Amino acid sequence: MPEKSLFSLLTRSPCWISFLIFAFLYGLSYLEILEKFRILLILLSLSFVLTGFISLWKRRNLPSAARVEKTVGEVLAMSRKDFFALIEEAFRREAYEVRQGRGPADFELAKNGRLTLVNCRRWKAASHGQEVLRELVATRDAGKAQEVRYVCINAPSENAEEYARQYKVHLMRGPEIAQLLRLPKKKRE
Repeated sequence: MPEKSLFSLLTRSPCWISFLIFAFLYGLSYLEILEKFRILLILLSLSFVLTGFISLWKRRNLPSAARVEKTVGEVLAMSRKDFFALIEEAFRREAYEVRQGRGPADFELAKNGRLTLVNCRRWKAASHGQEVLRELVATRDAGKAQEVRYVCINAPSENAEEYARQYKVHLMRGPEIAQLLRLPKKKRE
């Protein structure tokens, strides 16, 4: 499905939007003026119900905003060594073969014959520029990998964000990091 199509956009949006469109179209189908198109409108409205359920299914495992904030706080308090160990363990849990990275990559992830380079050296940095992204893209484009990921808690600069979009660098931010890490809940003392 094209990334910018209506249904693709709706599957990435909150499910209530699709359900609202369904209700609107379904309601329209019962207007006398549109009676000739009732079956068509009902069938069209049902596609939005399906889209709503797909969106709901995709979001079922997303962490809450409170969980993201808590995880980000804990991650920012970690040492680099602890964070790298946690990231490595999380990728292994996702069935990746994890190797120490070379060059701009901290890790090399292998899964299903695909190699992904991951950089998370500046994960705590207040600002992120394009330098590391360029190095990752150059390494990928040299045939050393199929994908690149850049782990960053704080948002990169606008230029870096645009560069990542243009050169297909997967930026892993707070919500995705929280979902990947799934930090254990601390016991109350």
